[in-house]
Amino acid sequence: MILAIFNFGGLVWAARGLWTNLSHYPSFQDAESLLTIVPWVMFWFVIAVVLALIIPRLKNFFGLFERLFLLSTYVWLFVVSIELARLG
Repeated sequence: MILAIFNFGGLVWAARGLWTNLSHYPSFQDAESLLTIVPWVMFWFVIAVVLALIIPRLKNFFGLFERLFLLSTYVWLFVVSIELARLG
């Protein structure tokens, strides 16, 4: 479980860091707001996953938080891949 949390945190860190680099390219300006918001959504779902592990009342929502985190990750990857495909 600890490795999963580190993995999720790494995905948030990578999304945030990559967007910092990609935001300077004019072709990514169309998706700027989405690519700025989604890493924050990812971050808050990682926090929710950790809280669901710690707080007994949230244990029932662990799977939901995890799936929402993964969905936000897929949205981020999809948008970035679309924008990268438009470059080529």
